[in-house]
Order: sequence, then C-alpha cells, then structure tokens
Amino acid sequence: MIGISKFYIGSKKFISAEGGIKRLAWLPKALKEQLKEMIEKRGEEIGIPNFYDMIATEENGTTEEEVMAFMTEVGHPALEMDPLM
Repeated sequence: MIGISKFYIGSKKFISAEGGIKRLAWLPKALKEQLKEMIEKRGEEIGIPNFYDMIATEENGTTEEEVMAFMTEVGHPALEMDPLM
C-alpha cells in the first residue's frame, strides 16, 4: 500500500512518467470538489481548460464500462495516449 498527499495530484510531477495529470480519469466527488482550483489550474497549464469537467466521479460511473463511456463522451485526453500496459 502506498499513500500520497491529495495535493500531489496538482503537482507537475504527478505520475509524470505515465503522462501526468492527463491520465486522471476518475475521482470521488468529494475529493474532486476539494481539489477543484488545483485541477482547473493544471488544466489551464496543460492547455485543456475544461479538464476538470472531463474527470468522472461516482455520479458518472462506478464500473470501467461506465467510466469509459463518460470519457468517450467528453473526449478525455487519456483516450489519445499510449496504453500503460
């Protein structure tokens, strides 16, 4: 088990080897709301000003299929990235 600070998500080093914040596809709604300003700022920095709205929560889906459908609907940038595996 590895833990990280929720504020690490807003760091430019957040999973940088895997493509960074663009890989962030789902967060619990409460956490997403807590980090709203930080995510919006990073979205601006990476050239995706509406990135916050592209991140799914439990309201958008709880299964892989539901989250994938949401990501496809909003045009999430992770869909254009090389797979990790």
